[in-house]
This record gives sequence, C-alpha cells and structure tokens, in this order.
Amino acid sequence: MRSELCIYDLAQDQVTVLLDHNGHIEAPNWHPDGYLIVNGGGLLYCVPLDAPKLEQIDTGFATACNNDHGISPDGRTLVISAMDESGQSCVYTLPVSGGVLERVT
Repeated sequence: MRSELCIYDLAQDQVTVLLDHNGHIEAPNWHPDGYLIVNGGGLLYCVPLDAPKLEQIDTGFATACNNDHGISPDGRTLVISAMDESGQSCVYTLPVSGGVLERVT
C-alpha cells in the first residue's frame, strides 16, 4: 500500500504532495507550530513541512493507536486512543513530543 500526504491550496486549485510513503498513513492533524501529526501502522509521527518525513513520536506501550488523535489548543498535549494491555480501547494524554501516557478513560 502507498499513501500520499498532500496539501490542497484552495486559492490556486493546486495539490502539493508532501510525502509519498510506502505504507499506510492517515488522519493528519495540524499542530499550531506548523507541522502535521499522522498515524501509521498504529504509531504516531510528526511530519515537518520544511523537510517532510515521518518522525516517530514516543507513545510508550501504545503501539496500536487508532486514527483518533487530537492536539490540545495550546499545542502541548496529544490525546490518543489505543489498546491497553487487556485489549480494551482507552483514551490517553501525553506530551506532544512524546513520553509518559496518562490514562483518561
């Protein structure tokens, strides 16, 4: 499977391919600092726009994240949905740069 991460310029009616990836990526979210966070294969990645590539975010034991993730309004916290050790889907928060997860549900 191949995935393309694209930006559409509405004013110019033009699509720019940022990243062509040999694998599945989905659910891009804009960070207030001007980069994207995407899901791929259960992991989360940062994609800088100035040099697009997948930079893995440390999500600890959460290596089966689904595509439901979000960024807090201040840009410092990620909210993710992932399976816990028993296989139950749970919601967690963690620093946007990665780190220790805090279970919410």
